[in-house]
Amino acid sequence: MEWSGKNILVTGGDGFIGSRLASRLRELGADVTIASKNRRNWSNFVSIDVTKPESLNFDSYEVVFHLAAIADPKVCEENPEMALLVNSYGSLNVMDACRRSGVGRMLLSSSAHVYGIPEYTPVDENHPLKPLSTYGRSKVAAEHICMAYGATIVRFFNIYGPGQRGNYLIPTILSNLGEKSIKLRNLNSERDFIYVDDAVEAMLLAADFPEECFNIGSGETHTPKEIAELLSKISCKHPELISMNKPDNVLKVVADIGKAKKLLGWEPKVDLKEGLRKAYEGFE
Repeated sequence: MEWSGKNILVTGGDGFIGSRLASRLRELGADVTIASKNRRNWSNFVSIDVTKPESLNFDSYEVVFHLAAIADPKVCEENPEMALLVNSYGSLNVMDACRRSGVGRMLLSSSAHVYGIPEYTPVDENHPLKPLSTYGRSKVAAEHICMAYGATIVRFFNIYGPGQRGNYLIPTILSNLGEKSIKLRNLNSERDFIYVDDAVEAMLLAADFPEECFNIGSGETHTPKEIAELLSKISCKHPELISMNKPDNVLKVVADIGKAKKLLGWEPKVDLKEGLRKAYEGFE
């Protein structure tokens, strides 16, 4: 898609992924509006609440990227009603607002949490959806809703990069590099990490494929131990690594990104070492 001159709305555009997406779209010449419940004194910003349909008016937009969500699985477990209200019912409200306004393209940011424990790896888009978490269930519901409206679905694996905050592996390690030790749940779970700018490029390409679903990951796995050791080398800081020996329900998950490579012509450009260096240099 040619983005120059297009009117684009990014819900959740003030978040970690959404802000990078908005910046990239502006670089490509798009007229980008950020929509969020968090009030910002920014130009090209609209205040919305996805749980309130009356706050959603998308009349002037050609493409809507829907990233607004409760993205922290722990928060979702603590308040499942709110998770479903925001992530699932909120997606219904966003999609119906797009329908009423005649928006041509919609894309939903989803997650590998929809798969649950993999029955096989690498996990492709046809893998059964058997989420273990409230977050995963809320995203499965959102996917079905958005697909019914003709949206594109992108299932992100473990996105990381500068500006990421919260109870995630890489920010946890980065925030404790200056300490004597770092405590992690375990050191051996295998996860698929994808750099945020690679994920953004995938979204831009995927928007041209309505009613399709794409896995977005690196196609490789790494353990918390590997991540921590790489960040120690990058930072020249060497805290003791301590495992709390709390195994994850999902021991290994890795994306099959063959569909994205074939249909989108996309593949990751930033390898893990380079991405971790960028994350370290951008960590405040």
